[in-house]
Amino acid sequence: MSRVPLLLLLLWASGASAMMEWKMQSGGAQQQHGDAHGASEHRQARGIVLLEGSGAATELWLPTLERRPLSLQGGVAVLKPSGLDNYHLLYASKDTHGTLETALRYHYMNGKPSKRSPAEIVNAAKSPLDIVPSPLAREHARYLSGREATFEVRFHGQPIGQHPIALETSNGTRWYARTESNGRITFVLPDDFAQVQAGREFNLPADFVLHVSYTDGDKSHRTSLSAPYHVNPDYWQSSAAGYATGFAGFMTGIFVLGIAGRRLAEVGRKERRV
Repeated sequence: MSRVPLLLLLLWASGASAMMEWKMQSGGAQQQHGDAHGASEHRQARGIVLLEGSGAATELWLPTLERRPLSLQGGVAVLKPSGLDNYHLLYASKDTHGTLETALRYHYMNGKPSKRSPAEIVNAAKSPLDIVPSPLAREHARYLSGREATFEVRFHGQPIGQHPIALETSNGTRWYARTESNGRITFVLPDDFAQVQAGREFNLPADFVLHVSYTDGDKSHRTSLSAPYHVNPDYWQSSAAGYATGFAGFMTGIFVLGIAGRRLAEVGRKERRV
C-alpha cells in the first residue's frame, strides 16, 4: 500500500467519524441461536445501527435485487425475514448540501434458496461511488483477523486508481492507503482483539468500515462499506493441531514399542527352545 500524505491523513481522521455508516450495535444480552446452516452457538443479541443517518432513505436489497423499504427503530435496522437465503444489502443514502452519502453493508439472511450468486448484488449498480468486495467473504470463509481482504473503488462503474481510502475497526485501529492503479486495495485485517478464547463461539466479531470520498465537478460523494470480522481460528486450531500431533506421536510410539516388545519376546522364546 502506498503512503498517504500527512495532511490527507489528518483530514480523513477528522472527517471519517462524521460519515454515515452501518455498525453492529454493542452490548445486548447473551443468547443462543442457529447460524446460516443451523449450527447452534452462543452469541450476543445485537442489532445493526445506522450512524449519522439523520434524513437518510433506507432500503433492504434482496439477492434478486428487489428493493424493499427498511425501517429503523432508534437508528437500529428492523430486519424482517425476506423469505430468501443468501446475502442481502442494507442500503442507506442521503443528499445534503451538494454531497451524496451512501452506506452499505452486506448481511446474510435465512430463507428459501434464492439460487442467486452473491456476485450479482455485490456488482449491481448502487450509487455513483461504490466500494466493491472482491470477492465478498462468504458465510463459511468470513473476514478474519490477520487475513487479507480485497476491495475495489468504483465511480459510475469505473475503477478509481491511486485514490485515498480509510479503514477503521470498532476495536480502535485506523489505516489509510491508496488504491492501486486498477482501483483495488488489499488490507490485512488487523489482529486487534484484546481478549481471545478458544473456539469461535466464545469470541464476538468486531466491525470494520471502509470510507472513501470523491469529488466530481461541484458534486461530492462519500461512501462507506462495513462488515463484521472474526478472530482468526489459528489461535486455537494451531494449539489443537499441536496437541493432536503430539498425541498421535505418543500413540504411534506406544504401538511401535508394543510391536518391538512382542518381537523380542518371541525371539526370547525361540532361543529358550533351542
